[in-house]
Amino acid sequence: ITQNNQAGYVTTPPNPNEDWVEAECGTVGSLWQQKLDGDASQGQYVEIQSGYTSYNSATTSASGQVRYNVEVSSAGYYNVFGRILTPSYSENSFWVKVNNSSWAEWHTGVFSAWSWEKVTDYGYNPYFYLNSGSNVITVAYREPGSKLDKLFVSQSNTVPSGLGGAAQGCAPTFEAPEGWSHECGSG
Repeated sequence: ITQNNQAGYVTTPPNPNEDWVEAECGTVGSLWQQKLDGDASQGQYVEIQSGYTSYNSATTSASGQVRYNVEVSSAGYYNVFGRILTPSYSENSFWVKVNNSSWAEWHTGVFSAWSWEKVTDYGYNPYFYLNSGSNVITVAYREPGSKLDKLFVSQSNTVPSGLGGAAQGCAPTFEAPEGWSHECGSG
């Protein structure tokens, strides 16, 4: 952290080697749905439409993918965590890649409430190489019913908790019903 002692402020973010991204704030393919949930970060999440599966390989169609731009200040190997709700063993997986990496077949546990889980590759524990500056994380559907709320990219091995940190540059895209509140305030 670079600090200007005279002005009393920092000139770089406290954690320049991490980024938080709201799932609904990526480039969302047309086969994905953006849904409301008061327990989701910013009240929204994404889920593939019912009836779509891609068990053997990730779809190459942009309509079946969600793409996220993430920024880090230093090139290196990073963990990717997702805040997910995966209600059964037939509704608990995605395909994930960073930049031009191979696809990781991410099988999560079964979670009946929103939970943070590290992206793995069918049980292996990958670290993804990110370039300094802009990078693209792509999530593709594998099983219907798998819900994605937020992503966190970090060189830390610490699994986030709760709603995680604030995502920059993303505001809710719906008007909350009267009296309904979420992390951004009341509607």
